[in-house]
Amino acid sequence: MEHRTTEGTQKAFCAASTSPAEELKCGIIALGQGFSDMGQYISRSITLLTFALIVRSVVDFGFLYILGMVWVLTVAFLVLWVLHLQSCIAQYTRSNDDLNKELRKAEDVLKNVYKLETEAVVSRCAISRLESEQGSLQCELEEAHEKQRTTELQLEKANIMLLKQSHELTLVRSATQKNQSAPRESNCFELAAEGGAKKRRSM
Repeated sequence: MEHRTTEGTQKAFCAASTSPAEELKCGIIALGQGFSDMGQYISRSITLLTFALIVRSVVDFGFLYILGMVWVLTVAFLVLWVLHLQSCIAQYTRSNDDLNKELRKAEDVLKNVYKLETEAVVSRCAISRLESEQGSLQCELEEAHEKQRTTELQLEKANIMLLKQSHELTLVRSATQKNQSAPRESNCFELAAEGGAKKRRSM
């Protein structure tokens, strides 16, 4: 708007003054006005360029900042992921070690169970042998008891027979003693009678 007003005033002034000196003045004035307008445009363009450069630098800085932040975040995420993987590997190794320990314990328990089973089988065999031996011993004991009973019965029978025989022997002895004592008494009476007769004859 100012440039248009100055141009209008210059045209009016030039139209008013028609002398060459005045025309030269008008040309110089117009040239000065042109240079001033060019300076204004140059200053405006410089300000616009500086603003654009500032905006571009800000945008570039922001882009670099964003890229840097993204890179830092990716690195941090990768570090955290590596740490997580390491913790998972450590947990897996611990769980694997625990499983191996449990498996070893289970194997030891199974070995002990197998040993106990074999010992139980051996003890059962021994018990069965002892039971069979005990049965045979019981049979032998029963046979021995039966033999003892038979021998006791035989001994009782023998004792009864011996008692009978001893009684019979005592009876026989008593009878024989009586028989032997009777002739002795008769002989004594005969001897006494003969002695008395002899005494009588001597008298």
